[in-house]
Amino acid sequence: MASFKTATLAVFVFALLAVFVASRRLGGRPGGLGREKPADSSIQSLIEEVRGSVESRVGQNFASYEAVSYKSQVVAGTVYYVKVKVAEGDFIHVKVFRPLPVYGNTPRLMDVQTGKAENDAIEYF
Repeated sequence: MASFKTATLAVFVFALLAVFVASRRLGGRPGGLGREKPADSSIQSLIEEVRGSVESRVGQNFASYEAVSYKSQVVAGTVYYVKVKVAEGDFIHVKVFRPLPVYGNTPRLMDVQTGKAENDAIEYF
């Protein structure tokens, strides 16, 4: 019984430490939505992993699918809010959850907002 409690405590401490480190790395605080940043290749890769789900959800295949910028929220993993250019002057906002590594690392589409413009702010949705 003592080893089970010790293992449970170790997992909890590890998860808490991972959230703290991720929040510092992403420039925010746990639970808060961070500042907007330019998208890089890791964000493009992230949205590519959920592209099929995005296209299925909106009922459209995109010829263009380019991450422009993003915000992130540290929870028991990270939620990414990504502005994606899908055509000239046409943008969508994609919300993707990536869990902590101890819970798997497969990203999951949470939501999509369509009909966005380039100057529309990325906000919590």
